Amino acid sequence: MNNQISLQQINNFSKEYNKNKANKIIEDKITQYGLEKACINQDVIQENPPIFNIEWPESKRYHQKDSHRCWIFAGINTIKHNIAENLNIDIMDLALSDNYIAFFDKLEKSFVENIRRT
Repeated sequence: MNNQISLQQINNFSKEYNKNKANKIIEDKITQYGLEKACINQDVIQENPPIFNIEWPESKRYHQKDSHRCWIFAGINTIKHNIAENLNIDIMDLALSDNYIAFFDKLEKSFVENIRRT
């Protein structure tokens, strides 16, 4: 039993691959957009638009600026809304410190970085 792929087999695979014009189109899209984006099924995207169905009253929102920690600030805004609702206070009068959460974000990042180094 020969486990090697012969040059003849490679040539046959190449001819068979090149017969299908769709392969060239797919190859071009992968080269242009990358494999992950080229594999996205647009029908699924159109059938499931990103709709957010939770609307909260207007309040001062925490802004991440360029910190790339939007998930933290989204969490603060969610916690703030829940606190105001549970304590029955005006959300405009409530302020939470983002420094506390930012500290734990940095602590977590340093912990993960130290794990990577070991």
